[in-house]
Amino acid sequence: MSGHNGFRALDALVARVLSARVKALEAAAKAKPSAATLRASAHEKLAQGANLTRPEAGAYLGVSTKKIQRMDDAGTLPRCPGFGSSVLYSARDVLRLASASAPKGA
Repeated sequence: MSGHNGFRALDALVARVLSARVKALEAAAKAKPSAATLRASAHEKLAQGANLTRPEAGAYLGVSTKKIQRMDDAGTLPRCPGFGSSVLYSARDVLRLASASAPKGA
């Protein structure tokens, strides 16, 4: 066995390991957090007065992310400016909507 063949075997092993890592990272990126996880994250951020993502705002308000997007388009829930392509909503706006939709007298 020459040294050249040994490097080919090593290269093949490295390629398999890297391929497995890439697949694991892709699977982790595709995994969606549960609704309970999103609600918990939203509660923590709201307690700190931090901005919420679209999925967190939807989980907190009990609506879909599509509904949040429609509210954004209608101006009911405006995005925080200055974050480029990241969509964030202020804690104040989310809490305002949550209190407006709460049952009266409860």
